[in-house]
Amino acid sequence: MFSLLLSVLATALVATSPIKAAPFEKRGLAQVISQCQHDFAYTWDDGPYTAHADIRTAFNNVGGKTTFFVNGDNWSCIYDQANVDRLRASFQQGHQIASHTWSHRNLATLSEAEIDYEIQRLDEAFIKILGVRPKFLRPPYGGIDER
Repeated sequence: MFSLLLSVLATALVATSPIKAAPFEKRGLAQVISQCQHDFAYTWDDGPYTAHADIRTAFNNVGGKTTFFVNGDNWSCIYDQANVDRLRASFQQGHQIASHTWSHRNLATLSEAEIDYEIQRLDEAFIKILGVRPKFLRPPYGGIDER
């Protein structure tokens, strides 16, 4: 199962220039991170999903950490108890849980108000479930623009 999961490994995108979106500026997060300060990072988008616990366990078994970029309501609702349990266990075990927006919409096609909604609604869910606001956001489809 783990080898199948690794075959769908999502790696960080390397952008050629930083672009700032209005909601990031408003929130004091006017920085686009396009490169990691180490060789590579394992990241998983579009969750939480049923393989979440298997991925977490595989990393725990080798002393590794990973990042889950989750949505609020894409494949399933973040508030479903199974998803709450998965996210809390991962967070408590030191894995990073980060934002991938509420409903996985392409931010480059949305108004600033819609972008704010996508980010803030998921921020609220993080606070309710994990007690923290996400430190990182990965825009779905890499959808960022000059705003």
